[in-house]
Amino acid sequence: MIVAAAIKRDGVVYVGKRHADVILRMGTDFKLRVTVESLTTDVQGFVTGDLRFLDRNDAQRHAVECGQIPASHIGRLTSDDLWPE
Repeated sequence: MIVAAAIKRDGVVYVGKRHADVILRMGTDFKLRVTVESLTTDVQGFVTGDLRFLDRNDAQRHAVECGQIPASHIGRLTSDDLWPE
């Protein structure tokens, strides 16, 4: 089961409820420089209950297998697909 949004940079995984929260924490809590360029090189994904990082594609497959989203889901996986507000 997927439990959090995540962004991986230089082998370090940063987590939060949604990707926007992770981006904010990277800049404020961890004092990392967050730019448009860094957001294109960082790997956005999710973390599973057993703390595995999965990119968006692998996370989508995992979410379908776990029954978190329907198999008919189209498009890349987003936090809203898992935790709609």
